[in-house]
Amino acid sequence: MRPLRLLLADDHTLVRAGLRALLDGMAGVTVVAEADNGEQAVALAAEQRPDIALLDITMPGMNGLAAAERILRELPGVRVLILSMHAGEEYVHQALKLGVSGYHAGASASCTTTWWPAAWTRPWPAPSCSR
Repeated sequence: MRPLRLLLADDHTLVRAGLRALLDGMAGVTVVAEADNGEQAVALAAEQRPDIALLDITMPGMNGLAAAERILRELPGVRVLILSMHAGEEYVHQALKLGVSGYHAGASASCTTTWWPAAWTRPWPAPSCSR
């Protein structure tokens, strides 16, 4: 089976390195590209054709929502997930309206984070939480 190919886009090098370290340890997952801004994310998505583009919202130049819109329009086979510190519903609704497959709001993988899959209208605690 072919590994799941991911593109990571975040302007914080440390965040990208942390995500890559987590993902590199997962069987069946390959990070094929990293970007530090939206323009680069769109270009690398077109070049690498990842299965999933994992985008931050706040990046210099083109932000993650604008990049998501372009990727979804120009590369319909690529799914987009938003990973952001912005938990406000206006960001979530804007992203879901664009057609992203999901939105994760929170600074860590703790029970304070919230995951919004595109199929739901309300959030629920991240699956990693044990209650």
